Amino acid sequence: MRAFQFLPIDGLAPYVDRIWGWETVGGERVDLPVLLPGTGAELYFHYRTPFRRSVSDGAPETCSVAHLFYIRRRPLALLPSDDVGFVAVRFRAGMIHRFVDMPGRDMMDRAPSAEDLWGAAGQELAWRVAGAEALSTRLRLIQRFLAERLSRAAPDIVFERAMGMLYGDPANLAIDRLTDCIGLGRRQLERRSLALPGRHQSRFVVWDASRRRFAP
Repeated sequence: MRAFQFLPIDGLAPYVDRIWGWETVGGERVDLPVLLPGTGAELYFHYRTPFRRSVSDGAPETCSVAHLFYIRRRPLALLPSDDVGFVAVRFRAGMIHRFVDMPGRDMMDRAPSAEDLWGAAGQELAWRVAGAEALSTRLRLIQRFLAERLSRAAPDIVFERAMGMLYGDPANLAIDRLTDCIGLGRRQLERRSLALPGRHQSRFVVWDASRRRFAP
């Protein structure tokens, strides 16, 4: 298995953590991982066989040639493959909303395609990346597309800071600590999350009374 990892271009660096990928060599069979809740939003572009994922009530499901994984509530099991080749974009905490208009509830624990996220432009990007002959071309296509779609609207810095804190310490972050740090009450934070395009919805800011913290 060949693995690679790159830092994003400067314009994407505040929103994208890294760009990475895997590629099988010589027909080796690879046991792909189980993706666990809380891993954040990752956008995958396949130039070989797309992932197949296990589903509980039927035959394995094949992902689109380009798709988003945003695992929040239940693990996602990927099936072994001998033809892996993908480039993935890992977004920073709370930053997927900068690039998409789809509500968070429609992205979580699903695998929306690039077409679902961006229409015909997303579908065209998926096939151009899949057909590119060089990794450098794939990286250029993906990053140019994301840079063009980066929201130019005024960002909600307070909400983004809250999401970063929540991802950084989800097990111990109490409501009082979070709201004191960002200078907002729970209801204000929840309203801001619901106002965002591609929003995380109240899933990220619901008060968990049993654990006395926001539910991640």
